[in-house]
Amino acid sequence: MKTISLDSVPGLNPFFIESASSKVNVNPELLKERAMKLGPGAGSIIEKTMRNISLNEKQQHGLNQLLSGKAVAMITGQQPGFLGGPLYSLYKAMSCISLAETHSTDELSIIPIFWIEDNDHDGVEAGTASLIDQSSAVHSVHCDEIALLQTHIPISERIFSSEISSVIESISQYLPNSEYGLQIIQEINTLYQSEKKWSDSFLEYMQERCGEFGLLFFSSSIALKEGFFKERILHEISHSGELQQLVLETNESLMKRGMKIQAEAGIINAFYHDDSGRHKIDLDETGNVKLGEGILSKDECIKLIQLHPEKFSPSVLLRPLIQDSIIPTIGMIVGPGEFGYMSQLKHAYSALNISMPQLHGRHSVTILIPSISKYLSKHQLEPNFFMRIMNEIEQDLSARFAHDAATDALVDELRSSVQYSLRNISEHAETIDSSLQGAVSATEHGIEKLIDGMQKKMVSSLKKKQDMLFGKAHEAHAWIYPQNHLQERFLSSITLEARVGKEMFRDILIAIKNASRDMHILIDVNEMKSF
Repeated sequence: MKTISLDSVPGLNPFFIESASSKVNVNPELLKERAMKLGPGAGSIIEKTMRNISLNEKQQHGLNQLLSGKAVAMITGQQPGFLGGPLYSLYKAMSCISLAETHSTDELSIIPIFWIEDNDHDGVEAGTASLIDQSSAVHSVHCDEIALLQTHIPISERIFSSEISSVIESISQYLPNSEYGLQIIQEINTLYQSEKKWSDSFLEYMQERCGEFGLLFFSSSIALKEGFFKERILHEISHSGELQQLVLETNESLMKRGMKIQAEAGIINAFYHDDSGRHKIDLDETGNVKLGEGILSKDECIKLIQLHPEKFSPSVLLRPLIQDSIIPTIGMIVGPGEFGYMSQLKHAYSALNISMPQLHGRHSVTILIPSISKYLSKHQLEPNFFMRIMNEIEQDLSARFAHDAATDALVDELRSSVQYSLRNISEHAETIDSSLQGAVSATEHGIEKLIDGMQKKMVSSLKKKQDMLFGKAHEAHAWIYPQNHLQERFLSSITLEARVGKEMFRDILIAIKNASRDMHILIDVNEMKSF
């Protein structure tokens, strides 16, 4: 398995790269206390989340350990995504499983948990998947009409409409008509059906690919409905501005270190849910609380939270604080963006007396399908050569391959040699019979014509080769850096699974799980097939 340095991959800042090599530090006594206090409650939400899933032996054991207060959690998560969302959701899961496996002991079990953030209301992001068709064109597919995706309805309350069957039909046109392609089409026809919840489909997708490794799933919306968020939401309302101030203090020190600020803290970092969707909570100029179209005093808002905690969910900066108040976390697998906003919460965790999980960067991966791998090898090109805009790639390819100096030099040498030889023949013919000069001249023109014809054919062949090179370059760019995004941040896994098969993709996930996180992994499917 080949790797390249993380700092050669666009979009990965040095602070995240540092977290990719972080170690897990275990304090058994402190963690045992957290396991006893928080494990049973977290386990109860996992039970409800996975109530319709048949848990395997490894999952059931992990759940039992949590419920009995004998385990802590290595956690990661993501909002649900149509067709699984981008590949990095799976990579986060495998990183989480890897660290949990390698650091569990007989004294203390570490259970991998995936937090499904289905209180989020970004329907466009959650309802869009990106695929590559047979001609290597990139397509973004929406699971419903854009206007419906743009509403503020939480993902947990979204169901697939009757349009989903036609959406799946269009997706099938982008997948290969092969054994692997048909296998994926059959799966997504089962996963995505009218009246089915988005959250349920995502859970089934993740369970199919990661469940065998013991990963457990925690639904944010179920925890919300069960009242697990209430205490921290009450604190956020009654102490409005506190978290904002703590984050601003941390931001100042982060900016001095050169870190980009990922998220902006509000005076209240929570949302209110009503029949029209999910709305940001704010204060008006008199200090009253704005809930959607309504306004309440703080006391009235606090009473509403106590009566209906299911109507209030956290923002991106409050959510981790709630997570680590209700789950016995030891560590958290993060991507670059999450590392940024988690870093902003360092002072908040301390001030609010919440144990902050150790941050560990997820695996970063590019998968090379056979045709792309062959192209790179043939032209001695590296995958990260394509991790930039296509215009820059074409300029570099032109500089490398557009002009064949060797051909020009060899043809010029041939012309000089022919001219030299014909000059000698002409001189000799003159001594024999001056009338032979016409034959020599005609021969010279004939040879020149043949050389011109040969050179034109060579130039034509070179142009065809270059056209093929440039055409394949566009294909390589589509797979490695689709629409100027890292593959892991853009493509759905099904576009790969339909080409390499689910068994091979499972082997790829296992290879990722067993790999180090401190380098960007390049997985060559051809090499995987040889093992």
